[in-house]
Amino acid sequence: MLKRTPLERRSRPNPMSAKKIGQINAEYDDRIKLCLRCGGNPVTKTRWIRLNNGERCHLKTVTCIGGFCEICGKPAYPNQNLHPHERKPRSSGGRLSLENSVMCHDHPCHSIEQNNNVKWSRNDV
Repeated sequence: MLKRTPLERRSRPNPMSAKKIGQINAEYDDRIKLCLRCGGNPVTKTRWIRLNNGERCHLKTVTCIGGFCEICGKPAYPNQNLHPHERKPRSSGGRLSLENSVMCHDHPCHSIEQNNNVKWSRNDV
């Protein structure tokens, strides 16, 4: 019997590549340090991800529960997690690090901080 690919099994394709999973795993220690810096409790999870070619990759994730937003200074509510925000975007050569990132609420702090960055439009070209 032939082995079927994920698309033949009618399963949803995985949007993550091996490169992206490697990037997330490389940031694992920095994410824990960011969570501790804002006073939160890092909750870590490890799971296997099956790529579209059938290969399996190990993914390590960190969730920051509690702590204080480094933008507005308010605490995170019990049902709310803090998320890292890069001051210099990845598209401009930035990366997740202690110097370049702050922990903030997903909404409205992250949205406000993201909209303060200068963005270009077709009219600027």
